[in-house]
This record gives sequence, structure tokens and C-alpha cells, in this order.
Amino acid sequence: MSIKYPALLALVCAPMVYADVFINEIHYDNISTDTGEAIEVAGPAGTDLSGWSLVKYNGNNGTAYGTTSLSGTIPDQQGGMGTIIVNYPSNGLQNGAPDGVVLFDGTQVVQFLSYEGTFTAVGGVADGLSSTDIGVSESNSTTEAGHSLQLSGTGSVYADFVWNNPATNTYGAVNNNQTFGDGEEGGGGEDGGDTGLEGVCFNCPDLDKVADANTFNDSEYYASAIQAIGAGSSAAVIKGELTSIISTDHRVLTYNQVWTALTETDEDPTNSDNVTLLYMGTSLPKLSNGSGEQSQNPDNWNREHVWPNSKGFSDDGPRDQAPSFEAFTDIHHLRPTDISVNGSRGNLDFDNSDAPLAEAPSNRVDGDSFEPRDQVKGDVARMMFYMDTRYEGLGDNTPDLMLVDSLTTSGQPQLGRLCRLLEWHAADPVDAIEQERNASIYEYQGNRNPFIDHPEWVSMLFTADACSDEGGEDGGEDEGGDNGNTGTVEANALLITEIMQNPRTVSDTNGEWFEVLNTSTQVVNLNGWTIRDNDSDSFTIEQDVLIGVGEYAVLGKNGDTAANGGVVQVYSYGSQMALANGSDELVLVDPDGNIVDEITYDNGATFPDPNGASMTLIDLYGDNNIGSKWAADTTNFYNPDNSGTPGTGDASFNLVITEIMQNPRAVSDSNGEYFEVLNTGVIAANMNGWTIRDDGSDSHTITEDVYVPAGTYAVFTNNSDTASNGGFEALYEYSGMFIGNGSDEIILQRPDTSIEDIVEYDNGNTFPDPNGASMTLISAALDNNVGANWFAENVETYGDGDFGTPGSGPDGRTFGGGGDNGGGEVVVLGQCTDPATLISAVQGSGDASLMESQDVVVEAVVSASYPGLGGFFLQEEAADMDADAATSEGLFVNYSANGELPAANSVVRVLGSVRENFGRTQLDVADTALDCGVGSVDATALTLPFNNAAQAESLEGMLVFNQNTLTVTDNYNLGSFGEVTLSSERLYIPTNKYAPLSAEAIALAASNALNRVVMDDGQSSRNPEVVPYPTGGLSASNTLRSGDLVTSVTAPLDYSFGSYRLHPIQAPTIVAANEREATPALNRGNLTVASLNVLNLFNGDGQGGGFPTPRGATDAVEYERQIAKTVTAIAAMDADIIGLMEIENDGFDAQSMIVELANRLNAVAGDGTYANVAYTGPIGTDAIAVGLLYKPASVSLVGDIQLNFDGIFNRPPVAQTFAAQNGAELTVVVNHFKSKGCGGASGDNADQGDGQACYNARRVEQSQALTAWLASNEQLSDKENMLIIGDLNAYAEEDPITTLESAGFVNLIETFQGADAYSYTFGGELGYLDHALASASLTEQTVDAIEWHINADEPRVLDYNVEGKSPAQVSDFYAPDAFRVSDHDPVLISFELVAPAVFGDMDGDQDVDYADMRALINLIRARNTSVDLHDFNADGVVNTRDVSAIRRMCTRARCAM
Repeated sequence: MSIKYPALLALVCAPMVYADVFINEIHYDNISTDTGEAIEVAGPAGTDLSGWSLVKYNGNNGTAYGTTSLSGTIPDQQGGMGTIIVNYPSNGLQNGAPDGVVLFDGTQVVQFLSYEGTFTAVGGVADGLSSTDIGVSESNSTTEAGHSLQLSGTGSVYADFVWNNPATNTYGAVNNNQTFGDGEEGGGGEDGGDTGLEGVCFNCPDLDKVADANTFNDSEYYASAIQAIGAGSSAAVIKGELTSIISTDHRVLTYNQVWTALTETDEDPTNSDNVTLLYMGTSLPKLSNGSGEQSQNPDNWNREHVWPNSKGFSDDGPRDQAPSFEAFTDIHHLRPTDISVNGSRGNLDFDNSDAPLAEAPSNRVDGDSFEPRDQVKGDVARMMFYMDTRYEGLGDNTPDLMLVDSLTTSGQPQLGRLCRLLEWHAADPVDAIEQERNASIYEYQGNRNPFIDHPEWVSMLFTADACSDEGGEDGGEDEGGDNGNTGTVEANALLITEIMQNPRTVSDTNGEWFEVLNTSTQVVNLNGWTIRDNDSDSFTIEQDVLIGVGEYAVLGKNGDTAANGGVVQVYSYGSQMALANGSDELVLVDPDGNIVDEITYDNGATFPDPNGASMTLIDLYGDNNIGSKWAADTTNFYNPDNSGTPGTGDASFNLVITEIMQNPRAVSDSNGEYFEVLNTGVIAANMNGWTIRDDGSDSHTITEDVYVPAGTYAVFTNNSDTASNGGFEALYEYSGMFIGNGSDEIILQRPDTSIEDIVEYDNGNTFPDPNGASMTLISAALDNNVGANWFAENVETYGDGDFGTPGSGPDGRTFGGGGDNGGGEVVVLGQCTDPATLISAVQGSGDASLMESQDVVVEAVVSASYPGLGGFFLQEEAADMDADAATSEGLFVNYSANGELPAANSVVRVLGSVRENFGRTQLDVADTALDCGVGSVDATALTLPFNNAAQAESLEGMLVFNQNTLTVTDNYNLGSFGEVTLSSERLYIPTNKYAPLSAEAIALAASNALNRVVMDDGQSSRNPEVVPYPTGGLSASNTLRSGDLVTSVTAPLDYSFGSYRLHPIQAPTIVAANEREATPALNRGNLTVASLNVLNLFNGDGQGGGFPTPRGATDAVEYERQIAKTVTAIAAMDADIIGLMEIENDGFDAQSMIVELANRLNAVAGDGTYANVAYTGPIGTDAIAVGLLYKPASVSLVGDIQLNFDGIFNRPPVAQTFAAQNGAELTVVVNHFKSKGCGGASGDNADQGDGQACYNARRVEQSQALTAWLASNEQLSDKENMLIIGDLNAYAEEDPITTLESAGFVNLIETFQGADAYSYTFGGELGYLDHALASASLTEQTVDAIEWHINADEPRVLDYNVEGKSPAQVSDFYAPDAFRVSDHDPVLISFELVAPAVFGDMDGDQDVDYADMRALINLIRARNTSVDLHDFNADGVVNTRDVSAIRRMCTRARCAM
């Protein structure tokens, strides 16, 4: 029902006492024309505002100048409170000094507030009352449009809050930094607070908050953008700042988490159990989301990609993992929609459309566009502006998304029409619901939509001509720099960089593609371009296809990523063009008929001719139509069968200062100073936003597009007039910057403040200091901040006669059809024994070569060749080694020449380019090696751990052998990549042995980092058919376990994929030192308990179907393999009680997982051997739960199962008391604490850098809550024999375990196994997450505690999964045994439980018989009795009557013995 607010205020009160309805937000003044003026009223939800009004008062004369009647009821937005907004026209509220407003309930004045001073009302409802100044104000010189004055704080009445200076308005929503209610919104989720969203919809995972919208500060968040706007920066700079802002702290969700997030971001404000559908505007239950089987109902809701994912970021990856493309799960553009309406929209562009959509007629649709309902047109537009700005192709996998003023096709990362979106933005301004959604997204994703917070910024960044009705052919412009035009194309603007002519498993018709790179200084629009061969294949592009500066783009036959192997294309040309498998041509022709690039591949004669791999341009300089400059990409798989890098690459720019004219003679310094830079990269550098400065006060920031083309020199000067500057041409004229004659600095600083280059010359001490001549860098390959690498130009002159070469030099380079060296010295291979560069000089003494990008000739011995790596290792002979231990004498050669690789022990001479390839110094060689005879090299001793990282670097590329036996410490990737990690000994997680952040823990972490090297198989392929380790090849019966030994291995020491690697030149000697144990080696008492993490054991629907499930096996075949191993392991443990973790949380009916597991065990062990402890239904809301099995013949249940549903537990603990056969009781408590994964972690739960990973604080709280529960629960608090088991996700010395120990529980694993115990391996380091902690009384009865190493030591490829395995491996790598049933080892604990004392039992044999009678008689005769112990009839004395009492207590007939 509605409630009328009572009249509580007396008119005579001054200052007034404010009631629960109050003015919450005011906006009356801003820069330029006042816009968006409003007053917001807040109060208890359900308050009927009929009869209420807002009365505006003029402070100059005290009279009222307008009244606005209120109506409706206040909604429940938070904590039983809500807001309503009253909007006013421009200048509808006077601008103060002072002015005020009265909140009137129809009977009495509730509030009389004023701004910019106080006054007394004259006439009207507030006649004679004095106003209260709110203490803050707005200004037409500083307050931005879209801001307001707001209350902040926590509470439910006006007095609980304070007024704040202008901030982004929150009309119709809770204010910034404001919380209604008591600030505690209740439980839910893993935190027990309001951050978790677990179980809010069908198959929805938990999702925690990463930010707090209540503490959001607009001016701080957007500080750099606001500063750029204030400085009058260009649209490109402003957009760049916004891109950086909204990319920072963006948490990339999984697609499953999107379900969860949308239940919060799109919650129906009138019904918190529902979501609002974007296109229909109707409300549907959150639980009717179209996940799993619910996707078959077309009236359920789905996740709509408002920017269609087929236009830039299709993703078919696992839905419980982060996607390949960040935009795929960006909830700023993902909205709930009706499944069928979602299908009707498809991937259409946005535009005015012809016909109403039948199912939702407020939307319209036609063959090429979709028009949403009027109420959300602005919302849609601002989402699209966000997407265009967020995704610029800078550091993300998602390509540069562009809004264009035309209709687009699938595959392009483009969407139209920009002009229409601008119209919709203007027609449908930001409202409270949109603001609230933006705030909610901020809390769960970590970033915001700037065009909701600042809608005025849209016009700064996006412009377009007024829309026509012809589908957007008029052209538009994104001021932020995305859109191009079809004007004059620079020579060699596009470079063909990759060709997939022969895909594997995907047909050529679907899977052919080629890639181009825009190396020019302008956006290239392919509209009007022709792509052809030299025969009949040809097509002309007749739509806008934009390729940004420095961007890669893919064109292919089929744009459907589901059919083409997952390749995102900017344009799909269909059947008009085919790339022949053998030889063919690929020609790019611009609209003027100029051939921009041409490739003629030749059936393998000089070009590679791969199958299932792309041809990739590896040398982008010079003519790219030379086969030796191309190689087959065999390492970067974009799907399981095809490798290549479509749409990506490592093209970059790099600016080097190469010449400085600090002291001209022909003209004055003020006219003739300049400096020169060289772009040594392969794409143009845009210096918009860059700063040129020194270390003093000189500084100049470039605020316009200034491009330095790839491979060219560019001159920067204080005077670009050739008539007065001495006669040179300049690219850019700066101001505020002077080049000192003696000593000074020139610094190139990127917009993110990182330093691109710096030269600090020193008045002639080491640098030259000429007059009338420039300082010139000898070579751009040298360190240009070393004076010895510069010289005073004394040969070349320019203009008016000063010496210098402004704009030219020896290192300029061309690409895409020009010469390679730009006038510099050409390096030639020469003949055997001619002078060559030493490998030690190439390697240098640092992490990276100082000769990177230089062409060099090396002549040395081949120590090993590896076709699987596409290259070989060279090493200097002893006579050519230097005396510096810090420089390596070995080098990897990446060999792309035709023919076989050189053989080991041959001497070869090669010409190549030095490259740093992800940390490995290598020589890229495209021409055939020159055979110079034979030679030999000696292997160098390798000892682990390395003394330091530099020691390892000093051996990179050299042949080494192990001086000491090495231990296998990590076999995780043995099946995937044929590799294992070796160390000098087994490695342990530091916090498994030592307290976090202790000196010992820190030292162990440092030692571990230096104590690893990977033994690889010499292949770069994934999932090799033959896994060579151990000897004889890996199989289920021939395993390689962690802890096994490698006694002999010789190999070059390589570096790749972040690790130092050994590729053995002959089979290593491996010793199986860590043998499997078929059964656990446990000393057993009279009762045994086990604990096992069963690794997501899910049985589908329990009837053979229902796969895949949210976790575990993907189909029934995998499930049968999994359950067989699980049954074998549990049966072999032969425990009386078994605690389970990660078992499906599907209740306890006949089809449930735990009941089926018990049945499967009984089929092996005999009917009735095992039973499960049951509850009434699923335990909690997580997909997995903990559970208990037991043997009824060994133990019986005592009391009911106890569960702890405290919100701190995402998986509730389960406790059950059991009675053994001798009557002794044992209470087992099964747990699965919060994992160490960092998804959603923030605050104390974020990784604190102490080795305990994320959510350590949560796990400590779980330990505390667990012990408190055990001490207070009515059925548990009096139990003496208490055992805590389970996966606690904490290592032995971490805080959650020490918390349990502080509560009196004893770590049984540590007690019986010591500091070297382990149940889990992570990154090659051992520790135990699986625990057994006992009460003091139970500890005294413990016989043994072990962890049975059937899982942690085994390669993961031996598990039940079939993915990534050949048919032979599916068989060979599997056995229905206990090994690798999980990733956690089981824990087993055995007890000798003491039976409870039997009254009258004198001899301690647990019964009462004649022997006990005789024992008492003997004590009486010996006068050795005690009333406390022997008065069995309770008469206060001990005599023969007590013997008679024993007779009456006999447990056997006639007291027989």
C-alpha cells in the first residue's frame, strides 16, 4: 500500500528539523547555457508524493517564483529508500546569491534550503521562515554541464548526509558516495556481503565486485582527459586519453560471468528478481536466462552483443575462461534481450529501418539495418561510442573497432551508421537508469562509459554529415582518428605480410585468407581497390573498409568464423578470388590503377609452400616479393589444425635521435637549430601527444597529427622557414624548446610519459661540440647516448653552407618493393674464413644484444640442428671464444632458407639479421648457409641452481651437460609440449615450509626461481604424437613422475616461452626414482579416514545424458573414464570414512553424483559396503560441494548431518559424527575453502605479494568461522574427537592453517610427515592444500597420517580427458587405475580410537564378567580399594556388596568369561 508522509515539522522551528523525505540533489548553474537543471527528492520507498510540491524562492526579494507539483511513489532503490527527479528547463532555476527551494508536503514545510547564502521567505508556504544554506555552490565558470550538488554519506534521514561540491549527476539514482540504509545490504555470494552474485540465475557462476561506485570520483577518474580538453588538445589526443582511462582496470569477464553480471547491471528497478530487456522493454525473471537447456525456449532472455561479435571479435572459446577478444564479454555493450528478438536483430547495422518488428513493434528492421525503440536509442548510441573508443587495437587482442557512416558487412571490425547514432544520442539523452547501469558495470567490470558520465564529449570526438536516406554513402568522420577516406594513397601504403593459401581440415573455399599491413601515415580505405592475380581472378571492393595506421587487416573468402577456422576478416570476397595452393599471384591495385604491392609465390621453389600453415613475411624491409623473406608459420596455431597470425604481428615503430644541430654558423641559433630522428620501425609513428623536452624547463607538446614514416628521417626545428633557417626542410616546427650549445638534453617522451629516446650531450667531454656543423650518430644501431658513437659532420653541407645531413642518413630503409639499405653499406656473406662477427659480440654481456636489427655474418660450428624448431645452434670453436665469462659463445639460427638444415659438427657461414625473439637472441637467416667444413665444440658444465640470472644468460645458445643429477620437478606440459622441468632437487612452495614474507620464505622463492631448466623435445608443435620422455615413450604404464631423476643430458641451452630449455642431442638417461605405490603405505589402526578432491566429478543427468555439465567430463565417454579411475582410487584407499571435495552439487536422489558414486563402489566392493551421508537437497549454491561416504559395517551415524551456511563459505562445510564398532565417536568436518584464483579479488582479498595469493583474507575468515561454529553448534560443541579435513586452498604455514592451529587443532600431516609433505604441485613447486587437523584428544589416538601420491606427481595428460589426444593416445595414455584421478593427492589418517569406559570393567577389556568380580575381591582383601573407583553400589563404602553390584552389571550370561 502507499503511505502518506505525516506532517511532523512545526513551521516555527528554525533551524528546521528535517524528516525522512528530503532534497537529495540540486543542479542550477554550469558553464555556458544552463542545461539539465533539476532537483531530486529522496525518501522511504513507497512514500506517496501526491499533494507534495517544490516551491522555488527568489533570494533577492524573498518571494516565490514557481511551484512544481509532485506525484507517484518513491521506488526502492537501496536499503528501503529511493529517489524521484524533477527536471527544469534551461535557466529554470535561478543562479543564487542567494536562491532557495522549499519541499512542501501539502500541509507544512518539510525543508527550506538555499544556496549561496540565506534569506527569509516573504509570502507563500514558507512565509517568515529562514532558509538553511547547504554550504556548497555551482558556478558558470567552473561547473561542467552534467554535474550537480549532491548529498553523500550513509543513512536514511537528511541529518545522516552532507552536501558536496559538484560531481557527475546521478538523477533518479543513489548519489555518488551515498548509501541508503545502514550500509549493510545483506548476504549472498562468497563474501557474505553484497559483493557476490552466486546463483542469481541459471548456471550462473559467482561474481564479486572489483570497485565501489559509491567512492567513484569523476574528476580523478577522468583527470587526464579533462586536462587534455582544458589544454585544447586535438580530438585524437582526447580520445587517446579516454581509451587509456577505460582500458585501465578493465576486468575481462568470462562469457559465463556475463550472465551473472547482467542480472545486476540490468535489474528491473521495480522488481529485483527480474531483468529488463533492452529491445522489448519488458521484464523477465533472472532465472529464465537462456543458459544450457533453457536456450531452447525462444521467450527466455539472452546475452545480446549490441556491437555484433561477428564484426571484429568472434570467440568460440570455453565459456568459463577469459575470451580471446576482450570485447566479446564487455558488458558495456552486452544486454539482456529476448532470444527470438536477439535473432531478428542478428548483426545488422543501426539505422532507420522500414518495418516494425513483429514480436516487438516498437523496434524496426529491414534487410540491412535495425532500429531500436525510441526509449533506448541514445543508450545504444553511447554503447557504440564506448566500443569505438575502448577498442583502438592498442595492446588488446580485440582489433580497432570503428564506427563508420555506412552500412557494413560481416567480418569487418566496423559498424554503421555513425550519423544515425549521433542523431539518437541527441534525441535520447542520458537518464538515471543508464547512469545506474554504468555505475553497476564499474563495480563488476572496473571501467566506465565516458559518454554516459560526460555526454558532452560525444560531439568532441564524433562528427558526421546529417544522415541521408541512402544508407550512409555521404561519409562521416570520427574526430578521434578512426575513419579514413579514399583520397591519394601513399606509395607502398599496404604491405602483404601473410598468406594462407592451403588450410588444413578447413576447406580452401572457407579457409583461404591473406593479411596486409598499413605502413603509411594515413588511414587507408579499400573502397575502390582491386585485388587480383595475373590471370582471371579479380574483385573490386565497393564499400568502406578502413585500415588504420600501423594496423594489420585480413581479407578472406569466407567471413564466418565458425566456418573459416576462427579468422576475423575486415572483408570477405567470396568466390571471386582463389589463392592457388602451388603458385599464384596476389596483387593490390589502388583506385587510380597503381600496383601498391605484389607477391608471386612459386610452388615452393623459393617461397615456402606449407599445408595448414601460413606463409609469413619475416623481413619487412626491401622487396617483399623475394621468397627467402618468407617462412612457414608452424608455431602460432589459431585453431587446432592451422597456424598463423591473422590480423596480428609485431610491426612497430621506434624513434632514434640521429643528428643535432645545436650551434649553426650560417644563421643564428634562434633560426637554425634542429634535431633529426629516424624511425627504425616498419610502421609510421604518430607523434600527436608527444613531448619534446630537456631536463630543465624547456618543453613542447605536439597537439596535432605528426607522422614520421617508417624507415625515414624527420627533422624537428624551431624555425621551418627554409629562407631563414639555413636551407633545410623540416617535418615540424616546435616552440618553447631550445638546444643548448654546450651541454643539454633532448628527450622524446610518449603521451604515457614513457621515454622513447634521450640524448644528453656534454659540452665536448665525450660528445663532439662543433660550431657550424651537426653532431651525427654513426649508426642508429649504436647507443645514441654514448658520446663516442657521434661525430662532427665535416663532409656533407646543406643550404647556406653549414655541415649536416638534415633529413637523410645511412640507415634509412624502404619496404614493399624498394631496396634494403637506403644507401648504407651492404653486408655480404663472403667466403669461408673471411672476417666474421664473433658470436660473443652478437650476444653481448647483457640480456639483449646491442646489435639487434643489424645484419651480420657469423662463421661457427653447428652444435645441433632441429627441424622441429626451424633452425640450428651455432657455437664458436675454442680458438674464437673471448675471455669474458659474461658473454655466450652460442647462438640460435632461425633458418628459413630452402633445403635441409646444416648437420651437427659442420662449420657454416651465415648472413642474417640479429633479433631478440621474446628474450632469446637469435640470428634470422633467409639465405642458404655456406658449408665451410667440419669442426667440434665441447659442452660446458651446467649446474643448478644458477648463481644468478646473468649466469644463465651467459650460457644461452651453448652446448651444456649436467654436472650433477637433476630431478624432475614439473611434468604439467609433458603431454602438451613434450617438456619437463628439471631442478637440482625437489622444489617447495615457500609458504609450505616457512611463514609468509619471512626471510626464509623469501630466500627459498629466490632460490627456486634460479633452480629450473626445461628439458624439451626439440619440437615446437603442440600435443606431439610421440612424447619421448621417459625412455620408451610416455604411456599410462610408462609414466614420468615428478621426483624421477635425469642423470645425463647434453643439449644446447635455449631460451623460449619464458624459460631456459634443453633440447637433448641424444636420449637423456632417466631413472624412475619415485616409483608408484599401488596402495597407500599407511599404518592402520581400528578406523581410517580419507579425504579426496575428485576434480569436478559430474554425472550429467545421472541417466547417461545431460552432458556437457558446467564442469568435469564433456560427454558420457569421458565420464566413464573418470568414474572408473575414481572408484579404483577410493576402493584402494579402503577407508571407513571418505570426505569428498569438488563433487557435483546435485542433491542426494537416485540420480545424484554422490549416490551413483556409492553405487559404483558397491558394485566393486560388494553391496552395502559404502553409503553416503545425505542432506535434504543441494548444499549451497555453488556447482560443486563437499560430501561424505562411509562403511556401515565399520561405523554408524550419530545424530544428524550439520551444515554451516554462513555466507563466508562459498561451499558450506559439512560435519557428521560417527560411532566406531567399539563405541568410540569421531566427528569429521569436510571443507573446501575459497580458491587462490584472483577473479574479482579486491582490497584485502587481492594478492598482497606475500606468497599466499588472492582471497587469503577470505580463507582466514573461513577458518575463524569454522572454529567458532564447531565451538557453538549444539550437536558439535561437546565432541572431543574432532577431525577437520579437506582442500583448504592454503599451504602449511599460511594464515588460514595457523588460524586453525591457534584454535587448538593439530596439523597431522606435519606431525607425521614433516616439512617435506605435499599433495599438490603448482609451477613445479610442491606443497599441500589438502589437510587433516585434529583436536588434542584425537591427536593422541592417531596412528598415522599420509598423502598418497597418486596424482600430484603424475603428468596431467594421463587423466581421463580425451581433448588434445590422438586416437592412439586416448587409449595409450589412459588406464582405469588410481593414477591421475585428480590433481590433488588424497589424505589418509588412521586412528586407534579408545573405546569409552565401561562401568564395572576392572580389567579394561570393555566388558563386565567374573574376572572383574575376582579383581575387586582381590583388591578388597589387599585393602587397596577407593570409594571413588570401586563403590559400585553407591553406599559410600567398598565391601562385598560392591562385588554383588558387579555381578548385576555383567555383560555376559552368568558373568561368564
